Amino acid sequence: MKIPGAITIAVITAVTASAAPQRVAVCSEIGNGFAIARAQSIAAAVYSKIGVRIDWHRPASCPAGAIHIDYSYQTPSDFMPKALARAWPYEGIHIVLFCDRIQKQHRPEQFSTVLGHVMAHEIAHILEGVCRHSESGIMKANWTVDDYSAMAFHPLAFADQDVVMIHKGMEARESRMAALR
Repeated sequence: MKIPGAITIAVITAVTASAAPQRVAVCSEIGNGFAIARAQSIAAAVYSKIGVRIDWHRPASCPAGAIHIDYSYQTPSDFMPKALARAWPYEGIHIVLFCDRIQKQHRPEQFSTVLGHVMAHEIAHILEGVCRHSESGIMKANWTVDDYSAMAFHPLAFADQDVVMIHKGMEARESRMAALR
């Protein structure tokens, strides 16, 4: 094993073994009910595996500094035509999920599963604070047919580097929020 890989694994182990998970507030409408709630559950499960708890809020009770998710059902076809969502990682708050595109590209029974993975992916962009993708896992720029098939059985995971970047990003985010209080 290479030294950087060993360091990454040590950081992941230390972070995920801590008694209290790091928490992130995310504000989202329920939308069409069950499908959105199931997608949120999938996104939360992805983060739970890396020691992060998502606290879901409705917009009316959204705490300061929370991540905001909006849903687009009429996304212009010429706006980021291959994308399933858009996050603003340098701004650190806003995400728009292109639900109409997910619905067009996937069978109805896949909608919640794919949406949950897209949520987790875009939340990671916000938490990492950068616009980058990984070679593998949930942060790939484009998922393959095999990735979509795997999602049906278990959530995709974060690559080691993403786990480290998410936790570092959350620490920096918390420091910024503490300075504003």
